[in-house]
Amino acid sequence: MDAAVELQLKAVRSSTSPAVAKAAAVCLGHMATPLWRGPLQTALPSIEQLWMKAGESKESCEDLRDLMWAAGCIAGLPVLLQAMRQRFECADLQYASLRAIVDLCDEADRGGVGAGAAATAPLLHDAVTMVTGAMKLHSAVVNVQAAGCQALSFLLTAYKAEEVQRGHISPDVPLEVLEAVLHAMRRFPNRFQIIETVFLALRRFLEPIGRDQESLDAVARTVKHLVEMECVKHVEKVLQDFPRAPDLLENAFFVFAVLAGIAALLKEGATANTVIMKSALVQALCDVCRNFTDLVQQNATEIRGCVGGLLAAELTRGRDGEMSQQVAELQRRCEMLTGLLGR
Repeated sequence: MDAAVELQLKAVRSSTSPAVAKAAAVCLGHMATPLWRGPLQTALPSIEQLWMKAGESKESCEDLRDLMWAAGCIAGLPVLLQAMRQRFECADLQYASLRAIVDLCDEADRGGVGAGAAATAPLLHDAVTMVTGAMKLHSAVVNVQAAGCQALSFLLTAYKAEEVQRGHISPDVPLEVLEAVLHAMRRFPNRFQIIETVFLALRRFLEPIGRDQESLDAVARTVKHLVEMECVKHVEKVLQDFPRAPDLLENAFFVFAVLAGIAALLKEGATANTVIMKSALVQALCDVCRNFTDLVQQNATEIRGCVGGLLAAELTRGRDGEMSQQVAELQRRCEMLTGLLGR
């Protein structure tokens, strides 16, 4: 075995200093390439002892994040779910595990070959159940709610894609998942950290895996549930409360368009009074057009009129032919939308 790997394994197993053992575990996490992942799993019992001993202080929470990240890099989702079951009542460990799940899924989402890339549909389904359970038990913990929403957004996307790849119909988003995400939004309506991840999750739930009718039908059922849960009024509040958060606005406008319809979105857009909001609205329309071509084409004339008006209002505000970067970006997005509508 490589001498450097052996040295880190020895430190994890036998060091009398928790700080040294944790640092060694993190090193092993960085070393966890596909070639080394098997041999490195011999360190898992020692890493497990470290996370079982961790307390509830801020320092312990940071240690847990490092330990769970390292364990996830080495052994993937199964070891993280095992840890969550072992200390289900510990909010810090749940948060650390959720963050590790997000890191694994994010790497897999970007085409990586990390330990999260090989997750199967049954394992992903189990992970979704575990995450919603953690969010329900620790409903008052902001970090758990934010990380939980982000984890669900990745896990559900991966689960749906895996099922479709296996030749199955795109599965619906479970009601308990929708309830968990909306509960986080209702409990913390003014916490940007929460709202940002809630709308990341909602957007991913509403994006079809493919263009086939089964995928679109699955989205339609999710829309029905969210409308029945009065999600639309919460989206409208977010658009009012966070007018200067571009990424959040793009996701919120996308969700609003899918739930309330293009006509309602254009009506909302008519009241947009900042370049940031107008640019986010146009980007959301571009994204809706890519995912729901027929929905947008049915309203193409109205969209062109609305978007043209939004851009013209900003162009007339320029002085001496100058154009700010924000207005230039708005114009670029309008041109992109026009191209999409013309396909």
